[in-house]
Amino acid sequence: MTANRLLQGFRIGEWRVEPKANRVHRRGDLHSLEPRMMNLLVFLAAHAGQTVSKEDIFAAVWEETFVTDNTLWKCIYELRQILEEDPAQPKLIVTVARQGYRLDTTVETLPTEPDLTGSWARRQLLGIGIAVGIALLFLLSGWFGGTDSIPSPDARAEHPSVLIARLENHTGDELLDGTLEVVVENRLNDSGRLQVVSRSRVEDSLRLMRKPVDEPLTAKLARDVSLRDGDIDFVVTGQI
Repeated sequence: MTANRLLQGFRIGEWRVEPKANRVHRRGDLHSLEPRMMNLLVFLAAHAGQTVSKEDIFAAVWEETFVTDNTLWKCIYELRQILEEDPAQPKLIVTVARQGYRLDTTVETLPTEPDLTGSWARRQLLGIGIAVGIALLFLLSGWFGGTDSIPSPDARAEHPSVLIARLENHTGDELLDGTLEVVVENRLNDSGRLQVVSRSRVEDSLRLMRKPVDEPLTAKLARDVSLRDGDIDFVVTGQI
């Protein structure tokens, strides 16, 4: 996986990484990273599952700048403080004795919205974005506001998880195929209050259900995945 592709955004575990904004977030937990730290994370992600030497890291991240091993160690330490559940026992960024470091997890690139400037499809997507914003407002006001129809505060997730099913496109415009889900996912992620279920998590459930991991996530299948997962709060379905 190339670093250029990762610059559009990616996930490692539950963390959503946005290199252009120099930030990472998970379930509303937002952290800003120094540009050099983000460059290091992108480099490790581009070589996920591989051990990279300190020399290769220095050449890629610091280029012509002279730095010491301590500088690299400090960056690794700070990334672990943010990303690891237990920084003292790291499972994402692991040290390989006398060899270097390895990002020991899968990397999932984020879908990107196409450039639809001025097109009819662009206007449709704008309408979808507004509709999602309104629906999100009602959802969050109920979830966090405490109405009689909403579970008690102790029963609520701090940041509800949302699974986005395939949204049906009946407009006849092929440009919208697969784009609707991207727009909805980005709007929900931008809220900072919800956690969109990652594709890798969906695939884990599909494997347990003995279904192909590339099977289209219809509304019915999404609900089945939600039940199998057991920790998904909402399923988004719809059509245009």
